[in-house]
Amino acid sequence: MLLREYSFGNYFVQVHDSIQSANADEKWNQITSLNSQLEPSYLKALELSKPEDVTFRYVCIRDQHEIIARVYFQILHFGHQNISVRNSSFLQKLAAVVVRFSPFKIIIGGNLFAVDFSPLDFNAEKILTTDLMQIIIGFIQSEKYDVFVLKDLPTEFTPDVMNPFDLRFFGTDLTMELKIQPEWKTFADYEKALTHKYAQRCRKIRKASTEVQRLILTDELFQKYQERITELFREICSKQSIRMGIVDEKYFIALRNACKDRFRMIGYFIGEKLIAFSSTLEHQEKLEVHYIGLDYTYNKSHALYFNILFDGIEQAILSEKKILELGRTAREAKAVVGCNPVYFNDYLRIRNKFTRRIVSIFQDYFQSEMGDTWKNRHPFK
Repeated sequence: MLLREYSFGNYFVQVHDSIQSANADEKWNQITSLNSQLEPSYLKALELSKPEDVTFRYVCIRDQHEIIARVYFQILHFGHQNISVRNSSFLQKLAAVVVRFSPFKIIIGGNLFAVDFSPLDFNAEKILTTDLMQIIIGFIQSEKYDVFVLKDLPTEFTPDVMNPFDLRFFGTDLTMELKIQPEWKTFADYEKALTHKYAQRCRKIRKASTEVQRLILTDELFQKYQERITELFREICSKQSIRMGIVDEKYFIALRNACKDRFRMIGYFIGEKLIAFSSTLEHQEKLEVHYIGLDYTYNKSHALYFNILFDGIEQAILSEKKILELGRTAREAKAVVGCNPVYFNDYLRIRNKFTRRIVSIFQDYFQSEMGDTWKNRHPFK
């Protein structure tokens, strides 16, 4: 529904809580410079997935004649369910207690469920960047936020542009990507590019999964195993210190319906038992290994996690993609298979000093868990 409508200078601003409302009469797509990531069918799928800790906002900005800008937001209600503090100091435990009794309202300009997803689409000839930012700041203030994150921005959004709005560059956000070399035609070509040590390790990992059967999860198989899929995904989540955007099988159903053949799920079976799954999304030149799930009782014996990574590499090669996108977490494992970091242009604004201190504690904890040893992995010849 339309939540509010107001004017800002010569602009008119509408705030909606659903894409159906924002796209009434297809006005969400009226802007000239169309950002395909903001496609209504995909955004609708995210709504239909009903993540338990996220709600949505759609801001449309128009002049006298047409839509000239649109911005996509997710609102995360960050509480105790979003953090698991293990082997931590007193301050980290204290921070976890604080969010248990007083959850933070985090507004994300961007998408928790995707990598390199720009939340902005605007006609630079019809609205100034400074005016756009003033409207965004007005919006987050009206939502009474605790933390605001503006993610995956175009390069023209520099610190010089953002600092006057009390938005500080957040330079630690990265994803791990593998560049698929043109000479790789099969997985064997990738393996040949590895040093002796890493090639030997690769063969050992592949051998560990010999008895594991990989099956594409058709609609029939997905329906049969959907509860198990949620269980396996939650097992992955339980190992993460900070988790944002908690989903279940409804998310995968919505994504299958929205993305059609671009979205694929692979099940890993021993007999009739589903012990792991991986999902991938195809982009024009990139394959993204999306969410995965696995049973940790089988992970060590069958090297499930690394086999999922290797299967992603093989799929990217065979589908002739230039890049394999593996996401933000488990950096060392991804560096081991040849990934390099790609940093994003993110900005952060925090409401008060107390919240800033709690956020700083969580950031330090997360970075310490990630570590830096992944930077020393160089698996190629």
